[in-house]
Amino acid sequence: MTATLMNEPADATESAISVDLSKDSDQIRVTTAATGGQCAEKATSLVSSAAKVLGWVVESLVYAPSSAPRVHTKDPGPSAAAKQRALLWEYIEEMRSLHDDWNGYGSEAPNPFAIDFAKQIVLSAKAIVPTRVVASAQGGVGICFSSAEKYGDIECLNTGEILATVSDGKGIPEVWEVKGAESEGAIERIASFINS
Repeated sequence: MTATLMNEPADATESAISVDLSKDSDQIRVTTAATGGQCAEKATSLVSSAAKVLGWVVESLVYAPSSAPRVHTKDPGPSAAAKQRALLWEYIEEMRSLHDDWNGYGSEAPNPFAIDFAKQIVLSAKAIVPTRVVASAQGGVGICFSSAEKYGDIECLNTGEILATVSDGKGIPEVWEVKGAESEGAIERIASFINS
């Protein structure tokens, strides 16, 4: 009589236990597949043999070498911030199709400089994620950052100028010029203002 207990192994290191209770033998043999080790002992009766086998099986399962538990997680994919940046990047790219007087007030459409620099700023904004992007009435692209009561923006103008603004809606807005290499510093300053 042979009884076999198999776990669904994840790999070759997991245990499979085979128990051999032969009528011709008064020995019980337990073999573990992972190690190939065997245990044998004389048994006087089938009942005591079965009890011993059960003990060995339990002991083998508890102490058998096995790999660490495997935890399978799905790749979460892009974060919400990355998705927001990608969406804003696409909106900026779509601004290439705007024409002059796009708003009915004679505003220039964003030019390639304003569009390309705005896309770089959106992708490099690590301190805070922009909340929206807009075509600027002054000709260019505005990158907006806002919270419940505070606001900030960076405008990439067709003239090559880059201006940053912060405001709490109560006092006079603070405006400063940003040099191209200083855009990350401007983003950090806006993030600090909005998060304070």
